[in-house]
Amino acid sequence: MFTGMAFLGIGIVLSIVGNFGHIMWLTYASIAVIGIGLMAHLVGLGIRVRDAKRRARQ
Repeated sequence: MFTGMAFLGIGIVLSIVGNFGHIMWLTYASIAVIGIGLMAHLVGLGIRVRDAKRRARQ
C-alpha cells in the first residue's frame, strides 16, 4: 500500500512539473505512474482486507 502511495505522489509531482514546464511527454508519463500507483495501492488494500478477515476468523 505504501508503494502505491509513493507512486501516486511521484506521479502527481511529475504531472505538476510537466504542466508548469509545458513538457507533454512528462505529463503523459505521469498519468502512467499514477495508474501504476493506483493499481499497487488497490492490490495492497486487498491484501490487508484478506489478512484482516483471516485474523477475524481465528
